[in-house]
Amino acid sequence: MDFIDDLIKKAQENFVKDEEDYVGGDGLLHCGKCHEPKQCRLIMNDKEVVVPCICSCEQKRIEQEEEERKERERLSQVRTNKLQGLPNLEMVNWNFKNDNDPQGKISQVCRRYVDNFEEIKKASQNGLLMYGTVGSGKTYYATCIANALLDKGYKVLVRNFSALASEIDNYSDSRLEFMRWLGKMDLLVIDDLGTQRNTEYMNELVFSVIDDRVASGKPMIITTNLKTKAMENPGSVRYERVFSRIRGACIPLAVVSKEDKRFQPSDRVKDILGLSKNDNITGEE
Repeated sequence: MDFIDDLIKKAQENFVKDEEDYVGGDGLLHCGKCHEPKQCRLIMNDKEVVVPCICSCEQKRIEQEEEERKERERLSQVRTNKLQGLPNLEMVNWNFKNDNDPQGKISQVCRRYVDNFEEIKKASQNGLLMYGTVGSGKTYYATCIANALLDKGYKVLVRNFSALASEIDNYSDSRLEFMRWLGKMDLLVIDDLGTQRNTEYMNELVFSVIDDRVASGKPMIITTNLKTKAMENPGSVRYERVFSRIRGACIPLAVVSKEDKRFQPSDRVKDILGLSKNDNITGEE
């Protein structure tokens, strides 16, 4: 009975009495809000004992605290995933909230991709090939998708192949381990395909990563400055195989923008510099 007595004692020590609480006609303490008992009588070893119990208010408080704890854990995991998934902290702000063309076709397509990601994942052609000129917003919108999915709790990795080649060094045991790590990503964003070094090692890495992604059926988004002619006739058997894989797994999406997405100074900085929102700061007349 010492064990049970200790439990009762600890429960009574942790019991919280609010100012509104009162003793009812049954001699037990009642909640001043929901008026339910906060104590109950138990018969233990032929002896009546009064122990704390949970009223509806307390139950709701406990449930709310648990929800808040889970949300803190979720947000903490999202932050961790963003630190691991994005190449730099600046990209955290590359999101739909900061999109200056939210009604544009590309923006709407990217938003629908996020909203329907679970359904899209099931399709055989579940990725995007975003191509266009330098500064058109390919990387920006691909990262918008990445951030939106990271906020939803998905694992997303945004990298170019030069960065991927460097990260293989962190997996000294085997390249297979690195590929398994990539395979855990719900979405893989490969940025600037075609700008990596043209070496045997790099060409092999490009094919291995894309081929493995296609074979697993997991979605990827690829951005490139290459024109359609270069993708249709890459000039080498290896890259013909690469773009054949990409065409089968990714929907081509031409990204065209009138303004360079890389050159968007903040309104605050423009205020400091004495520039109005409409001032031409691109050097063009």
